[in-house]
Amino acid sequence: MFRNGLRYLGLSLLILSAASSLTTLCASLYREQDAAIFFAVMSIILMLIGTFLRRVRTTEALTQQLSISFLALIFLIAIPLGALPYLFIEGTSGIDALFESTSGFTTCGMTAFLDVESFNKSVLFWRSTTEWLGGMGLITIFLLLLKGRALEAFAEARGMNRDVSVNLSTLMKQMFLFYLAVTSIGFLSLLFLGGLNLFDALNHAMTAISTGGFSTKNLGVLYFEQSTAFNQTAISLILTTMSILGMTSFILLTGLLFRRKIQTAISSIYKLDLDELKVMFPTILIGTVLLLIPFVMRLGLPIFTALRQAVFHTVTALSGTGYNAMDLSQWTIGEKLTIFIISIMGGSAWSGAGAIKLTRIYSLLTTLPKLSKYFSQSKRITIDKKTKEDLTYIAIFLVILVIGVFALYPFLSNHSFIDILFQVGGALGNTGPQILDVSQIHLLGKTFFIILMLFGYFEVLPIIILTRFIKTSIQSNKT
Repeated sequence: MFRNGLRYLGLSLLILSAASSLTTLCASLYREQDAAIFFAVMSIILMLIGTFLRRVRTTEALTQQLSISFLALIFLIAIPLGALPYLFIEGTSGIDALFESTSGFTTCGMTAFLDVESFNKSVLFWRSTTEWLGGMGLITIFLLLLKGRALEAFAEARGMNRDVSVNLSTLMKQMFLFYLAVTSIGFLSLLFLGGLNLFDALNHAMTAISTGGFSTKNLGVLYFEQSTAFNQTAISLILTTMSILGMTSFILLTGLLFRRKIQTAISSIYKLDLDELKVMFPTILIGTVLLLIPFVMRLGLPIFTALRQAVFHTVTALSGTGYNAMDLSQWTIGEKLTIFIISIMGGSAWSGAGAIKLTRIYSLLTTLPKLSKYFSQSKRITIDKKTKEDLTYIAIFLVILVIGVFALYPFLSNHSFIDILFQVGGALGNTGPQILDVSQIHLLGKTFFIILMLFGYFEVLPIIILTRFIKTSIQSNKT
């Protein structure tokens, strides 16, 4: 079993090697000699190890359980590797480097660094690349390079049906091309319409489509809001559009784009069809109204500015992008709760978004009338298997959320309960709107946040399966 794992670990290392090569180019362009050498060496080492591991021969069948375990294992190895540039180039602490790398690959977007503008450009580009890979890039590229039963097993692990009427390799290729195309269009739009420079435009395009939310500025998107040198309306519109695309199923979007080739893909592969959209757009509308009223009444913002900000924060919260275009610490409890509830709902399955996911919210909403009859009239009800699984996951998510709040409270006791709840929800949901200064939190507190981000990204189940897989493998080797 471990031979199979080594082969796919090698594949993931080759992908990270390619990312390191691009970062080497960035460091060279900005004349960051030490960083360029570091990323070049890192790229070569990863390429050599990855190539060696890919040559491991095995005839073992790849099951869905093994696939889920390997997907989790790949990210658990990628995270320490992703932390190395922070540790050795910027001289950060080990826990802060791991925190930032975890936040990047899980697309959470929380940061442990107060002054990212002092970082090398290449490190900031690497930081954005981890989110771009975490959003859909790494998994899509990974599946793109697989063939046969291995591809089917990994696709099943990500929620696809085995019996599909479309070539999976073709679908993966089209998904990756779509992801790359939207990133490119967003980059050019931010560059020419938003007024951002080339570096800022590229990085924000990468972190928007991945629904990650990292910024090259200490203040985040708020930096562009405070300067008349930028077109704030265009920036908000572009980032909002990219966040909506980022939280919508890439299979659905790809199916619409390549309709002639995979017009049956949506019904045969995308199990959740359009139900998620029935939740997404009403949620955006309700959230916009709930924020628009206090923005106008309390803050006195002009109606157009208030509407732009309300839509922007609602969409980026739901998608998990988590950009801050305002000082969230100055918001009222009601406004924070609005964003908190929206952010833990999440986006579509097979998108860059995290949190509970809209398909599970849809299951909850459609089941509520049945539950109401059960409790009020004691009538027997039937719930299908998928709905039971969705409701179980929601319950587990909320339990972990409560545990996380109480576990982190001793490290954040000087903050309000709502702020702690807000930040724990952001970590577990990988949504990342940030209120608290994570840099000042105790090492154990940061470790708890890292665990929450991993649980949220892997949706708990793969981590349990990975643990069982490792335990079983060790026991079988002993015998």
